[in-house]
Order: sequence, then structure tokens, then C-alpha cells
Amino acid sequence: MLDELRNEDSNFVAIPPIIVIDGPSKNGIKIDISVTYYSSTEINKVDYSNLNLDFTYMPVPKEFLDSSFEKMISEYPILHSVDEAISENDVVTWSAIRSSNNKILGEDKEVRTKATKTDSFSINNEIIGHKVNEQFETTAPDGVSFQITINEVKRPVPTYLNDENIHLAMLHNVNSLNDFKEKIARDTAKNNASNFLLKYYEMALDAIVSKNEISINDQNIFHSTSNHIDAILANIDDEIHRRMIFEQILNETGEGLKILERARENSITSYYLVLIDNILGGKENINVTEEDIQKELEYINHSMFPRPNGVDSEELFSILMHQKMALYLMKINNPSQYEIVKKDLNLDI
Repeated sequence: MLDELRNEDSNFVAIPPIIVIDGPSKNGIKIDISVTYYSSTEINKVDYSNLNLDFTYMPVPKEFLDSSFEKMISEYPILHSVDEAISENDVVTWSAIRSSNNKILGEDKEVRTKATKTDSFSINNEIIGHKVNEQFETTAPDGVSFQITINEVKRPVPTYLNDENIHLAMLHNVNSLNDFKEKIARDTAKNNASNFLLKYYEMALDAIVSKNEISINDQNIFHSTSNHIDAILANIDDEIHRRMIFEQILNETGEGLKILERARENSITSYYLVLIDNILGGKENINVTEEDIQKELEYINHSMFPRPNGVDSEELFSILMHQKMALYLMKINNPSQYEIVKKDLNLDI
């Protein structure tokens, strides 16, 4: 179907399809696929210029950067090797052999982790109290046993940094206090610009929807809303409470009504987001290159800010694409702000 549409109108935009599976039954399995699309004629009517957004970018104040720098160099945690028992916040390197039912499942070599107390099972918690070169065994709730060897223990010691000892901090491309100060400024500016850009894109999306008459498919919204509600109900452990909320949703009363309204609102926002993403990406040829992704990975790996959990190339592609789309909208609607933000973000369209 999509191939036929492309032959007729190569610039159409489609919303992700709705797939409904009925069965299996005595008649087999029935699969219904519904696709909502917008023709190039409809797409070309969408206007995202002259949005009149009340937006002012606020760069990070120099005073904040200076005070942050002074605080960090006065008590920077330098790692020192210790022979004592592992305590919380120590950085530990360990190796392990995993087994179950006397069968070796695999081996972990030179894993570096931070000793952390946890309520549930974790190696980060199990290593606490052990020492360098010590071997011990621990078993996870799923029955997998870990034969662990502690290879190295390092403890963070607050240290006043200077040009002579800053190499002990082992920071990427930082060889002096001035290098460190510039790195703090760059990383903080980029983080700040990224947060502002997200808010800007949300404002721009609302403005585009308000300015244009964009029809939405109620079937998509109903399907997405149902999925949102199913996910919320699945997270309610108490069966009686879950049934009560379900009845309230059906009757549109109490807490159930609030959940229903929020789910529908999120579905509509997601629908418009996908649509505007596709329109901008297609009409304005906004692309993310492999170089963009590698550059962002380099930043994340060496940033002063904590690394996001589970970030991968696919997720980075999505983040960078949204940032570039937001930058494009800023360029045509708030050009003076755009020049400042793209510099702080270290990204251009």
C-alpha cells in the first residue's frame, strides 16, 4: 500500500500504522492494518514560519561557572588504591565466572563499578566488605552463581587540584586548570542549551498546531490512548484497586477520568509530534550523520555530567534529529537566539 502511495505522491507523510490482530480462532488469524497519511498538498499547507514565540535563551552566567570551577577544584575526588575492605562509593574492578546447575554460563573480565548499597540483589552491593585479591561466591535470585575476584579497589579522596596534580583526575584532554575551567564551561553550556532547546521545541510544536488546521485521525488517538491506559493499569499491583480504576475509566469518573484525559492528551501530543517530525525532516532535508552521532558519543563519554542510562546510537539519532529540527525552527523564527544556542550546543543543522 505504501509503495502505491509513493508512486502516486512521493512526498506524502504517514503516521505509524495501527495493527490489530484478531485470533487465533477456528477461522485462523485476522490482521487489520490501518495507515493514516497526509498528501503533499496537505503537507505544503502547514506553515511553521512567523510563529511569534515568546522565547529568550538564558546562557549560563559567568558567575555560576566561576563558582562551580572553584568548588570543583577545591574538593575533586581523586581515586587512590586501598587495601582496606570495600566501602560504599569505592570504585572496584572485578572479574567473575557465571554458572548455573554446575554449568558455566560466561565470564566477566575487568568490570569497573561503584560500590553501592541496594535493597535488591546487585554485584555493586555484594562486593562491599571484601578486599583486593579476595575471591567469593554469591548467587542471584534467578539461581545464577557468581565466582567473583576483586582485582582493584580505589577510594575517592577529596583533593585540591592544581596544575601539578590535575593529571591525577584523568580527565580527557585536560592537562591544566585552564583546560579544566574551559571544559566545565563547554559542558555546562551544552547541557543548558540542550534543556532550553527541548522547551523551545515544545513551544514551537504547540504554536504550529495552533496556527494550522491539522486534522487528526480519531482511530489513531483511540488506539494510542488505549495503549497508554493498558500500560498504567498493568503497573497497578493491587487487583482490587486496578479494577476500581478500570471501572472509573469506563464511567469517566474520579481518578479514572484524570487518567483517561491525561492518556488522551499524551496521545494527541505524540501524534502531532510524529507528524511535525516527518514534515520537517522531509521538507527541509534535516539529517543526522554518523559523524554527528560519533561526536555526541564522544561528548557523553567524557562529559562532566552523568552518562544517561542505556543510551545508544539509535536513541542518539532521535535526540539529535529533534535538536536539529528545533534549531531549524529557531533559525527561521528566532534567528538571533539561534546563533547563541547553536554555539553553546555545538551543533548546527
